[in-house]
Amino acid sequence: MDTKDRVKVMITGFAMATIIIGAAFAVMPPVIVMAVSTGDNFNHIGAGLYETVLVGQNVKFNGTGEPNAWSAPSKVKVEKFDKGHWYHYAGPWADGKAYNINWGTRFTLRATDGTINTTLAVKNPCIPLKLKVKDKEVSSIAAGTPNFWVDVGGINLLPEDRVDLVIIGPDGQIKYDSVNNQKFTNITVSYLKQTYGNKLVGIDTDGWVIGDYTFHVKTKPEYACGLYAPSVQKSLKIKKGEVSIGADKTSCIENETVRLTVKGVPGDRITVSGPSSDVRFMDGVDDTPASDSGKWIEKYYEFSDTIDEDGTRTYAVKFTDTGSYTIRVEVTSGARKGDYDTVDISVSEKAVTFDVPATVVIGQKFTIKGHVNAGHFVTIAVENKVYNKLDHLVIDANGEFSQDIDTAADDIPEFKVPGSVTLKAYIDRPKAYPYPDSIRSGERDDGSTAILLTRGELTAEVSAKNISRGDDFTITGEAKGTKQVDILIIAPKGSGGSVITGSSADRLVITQPDGTPIVETNIYHASVSVSETDYTFTKKINVDAEANNGSYLVIVLSPGSDNGYGKAGYNSIERALGDYTLIAKTQDEILAIVQDATVNAVGSGDLMWLTYVRVGTPTVTLNPIATVTVGEPLVVTGTSNHGEGHTIIITVKGPGTVELTPQLVRVENGTFEATFDTTNAVAGIYTVIADDGDGNTDEATVKILPAITPTSIRLYKKWNFISVPKKLAEGHNTFEQVFGSVDTAGHSIFCYNTNTTEGWRAVSASEEVKPLRGYWIYSAEDTIVNLTYDTYPLRTPPTRQLYKGWNAIGFSDTTPAAANSALTSIERSWAYLIGFDAAKQGYESVIINNDETGGSHDEDNLMYPMKGYWIYVTEDSELVGISV
Repeated sequence: MDTKDRVKVMITGFAMATIIIGAAFAVMPPVIVMAVSTGDNFNHIGAGLYETVLVGQNVKFNGTGEPNAWSAPSKVKVEKFDKGHWYHYAGPWADGKAYNINWGTRFTLRATDGTINTTLAVKNPCIPLKLKVKDKEVSSIAAGTPNFWVDVGGINLLPEDRVDLVIIGPDGQIKYDSVNNQKFTNITVSYLKQTYGNKLVGIDTDGWVIGDYTFHVKTKPEYACGLYAPSVQKSLKIKKGEVSIGADKTSCIENETVRLTVKGVPGDRITVSGPSSDVRFMDGVDDTPASDSGKWIEKYYEFSDTIDEDGTRTYAVKFTDTGSYTIRVEVTSGARKGDYDTVDISVSEKAVTFDVPATVVIGQKFTIKGHVNAGHFVTIAVENKVYNKLDHLVIDANGEFSQDIDTAADDIPEFKVPGSVTLKAYIDRPKAYPYPDSIRSGERDDGSTAILLTRGELTAEVSAKNISRGDDFTITGEAKGTKQVDILIIAPKGSGGSVITGSSADRLVITQPDGTPIVETNIYHASVSVSETDYTFTKKINVDAEANNGSYLVIVLSPGSDNGYGKAGYNSIERALGDYTLIAKTQDEILAIVQDATVNAVGSGDLMWLTYVRVGTPTVTLNPIATVTVGEPLVVTGTSNHGEGHTIIITVKGPGTVELTPQLVRVENGTFEATFDTTNAVAGIYTVIADDGDGNTDEATVKILPAITPTSIRLYKKWNFISVPKKLAEGHNTFEQVFGSVDTAGHSIFCYNTNTTEGWRAVSASEEVKPLRGYWIYSAEDTIVNLTYDTYPLRTPPTRQLYKGWNAIGFSDTTPAAANSALTSIERSWAYLIGFDAAKQGYESVIINNDETGGSHDEDNLMYPMKGYWIYVTEDSELVGISV
């Protein structure tokens, strides 16, 4: 590089340095001057200054005749400094005025007309607000409290901006307080800070109404540079200027801490006192005077104090004896001298409340727990003896204690003997040693209870009483007071029969006195654990496919709370039966031996449960199937000795190729059930087959009748009480024409005439079947009878003369209707209405006139088409049909 180039580089570098330094100096304010508010609609920005503007203000660049005027306000624009350069940011504005500015608060900005610059600091409006008495923030004060003020420290509005201190009280907004000559609206920020925001001046609340107030500061935009900005809202409760005292609890126990709250007018002198030295104010706690304070009048149950700025004082107190105590606070000087208030506190003894079960089965676990109203530890004595497990139980933060007890253990002997056991509690009793420690005669318990200890319990059940070979069943039960039960299953042939599971490993192995194990029989045996939480047990038994057919004896045994069988307390059923010979014994003989060795032994606490289960060749049997009509559900049920959950396939096949969708169902408690949809079925005889999948089936038939229509009557097998809803057409209206195809098994069709001496009579074949009459007809099978109605359009509704007493009537419509509506024509005379359920061959519930209870007798229960009814009327009357 030659000399010229070097000079060129040096000059260029110098020029760059000059530009950077010039830019930096351009950012720095030449003169420090705050922005100007004249109490109008603009923040006035002068030339060559350092100005602060707030987001939301209106800005005016000063012109001729104004301080620090710009030569041409309409040419002033705002620039942003970024990466060493100034860039255009906003403006210029034709009249030198910018409204509702939203300039970035994090940018470096300046206003410039190209010649003169003014540095701009942009900030968000800030109007903090706190309600205080002296230096304490408050939410309530007594009326007239001195030194109450609004802390607006940190407000960044301009001093001449105008605001409202908005105070809303029980009577609305307080704009001017004439009593205390205080104006709160259209005041300058400077006045707000120097008066209401000055803790040495503040707000005078003398004469203000007692109640709830809210405070907030709000700008007046037209007098605050166009800025609209409210502060947060604060709430204040103004109370009557009087002293009061309250307690966090008005019932406590000896030596329990109680918090007292005294409220009054700041500056008032008070005394706080208890009635005797049994009241112990806790010196140095909360606002209670320290022990070396000169405030004590009588240590430690009377002292003097002064209500501080927030009008609240808190004290702590204990009581060394039981009883009722009155704590008093009294004002001792000033305008309220002599005002007082009291609070009554009831003190009771420390106490323990137990939460234990009333009854406990010996051998099971339970929990001793409870609640304590004082202390750190509790000791539980059992029958006046203290054992290590129940000594010094920790009292938690909620005043509760707890200890689990296993009555099968040997650590507390009193829990192993049937009968009532007394528990006594002692708070903070010195830890005992050695154990057991006896309660001394002078010790007074803090609570007691009793628990009844009982012998164990045993219940059981089997999942099925009939089981097919190759299936399984389950034995479940509950055995309180033991950790395991023994199950014995004896074959129909006794000890010489087959082991029900077919496994030699499941045979009972008895033990002789010398411990020698002997397999003598094919008796099934299993030891099953009992749950420690809910005392339940369960055992699944798989029945061998070659097991003997017949009834097996199932025995469940519990050794009881001593966990030992028989008088000798043997630790296993194998040993308990080891003293007996079981070879070639029948079921009954084995049962007698087991009873003799366990439950019938003198002094034994053993328990026994037994039942029989029948094992046989797998079977599946269908129950009789009720006739249905097309659209009604077809329910198929049956029985099987297969185990729980075994699948049965059920098919239903009808005329031709018609078949309902086959169903797979499972055996539950020896039964099965399937429901078929007959919506798309056709009338006819159907064959139902149940198949267990192992080659065992059963077959039955069922009739599906045509669907019921408004022109058909369904007759059930046996007696039916029927009617027709309308007049029938000529040629289709005699009993022969309507019911001639019905197989009545030789029975006549009957009607009942109340007004004649004949009462019941058989109808003739040529007699007309009329509406509003009830007829009794017998059918040898389920069937459908079709009706043909008279279609004459001008026919009037039918009528029927009824006579006092019982009458057999029919329902006169093809759709159901409430009895009260159908019988409107005889509302004054009908009393009772009774229908007949032909499917069940029994009468229905009586419908009673004027019964509005909503039950089975309610007068709004429905009457149904094609049914006959007995009706009782209290006088002769005429029944009018509700349909033509």
